[in-house]
Amino acid sequence: MSGNRWDNALLRKALLHAFDPGGAETALTIDANGALSVVLAGGSVKQVLSGSVDGQPIKVSAVATAGTLIHTAGATGLDEITIYAVNTANSNRSLTIEFGGVAAPDDQIVVDVRRNAGALLVVPGVPLANGKVVRAFASVADDINIIGWVDRTA
Repeated sequence: MSGNRWDNALLRKALLHAFDPGGAETALTIDANGALSVVLAGGSVKQVLSGSVDGQPIKVSAVATAGTLIHTAGATGLDEITIYAVNTANSNRSLTIEFGGVAAPDDQIVVDVRRNAGALLVVPGVPLANGKVVRAFASVADDINIIGWVDRTA
């Protein structure tokens, strides 16, 4: 095996292990622009939140319902949504995630996001479907960033 092919094989194996230590992926591709696409066992695909541009953090600018758009679930299939919140302010902030609707308290996940706490897991892979929407609002505009991803199953 040539050096490059061996390096690529090792890289592919390391990436597969990173995404699923059990090695159950069915596909791993890197396109011409360097974008990584992973198709997991069962046909799920890891994607950025639809409210994000290229996976960048989403700044929560809303301070009331209906909040800043975070993600819109696919019209078909199922989205498993993982969301982290990062407080960029010097004081603690309150964050409300509107998950699939805006009815209080049924559709809301309310958390306190402490300052200097790093990324706080607020939605741990919760499923959503049928074009339902996830939004967020905070106690103060523009102090909380949302990061995360979606595992979409067809």
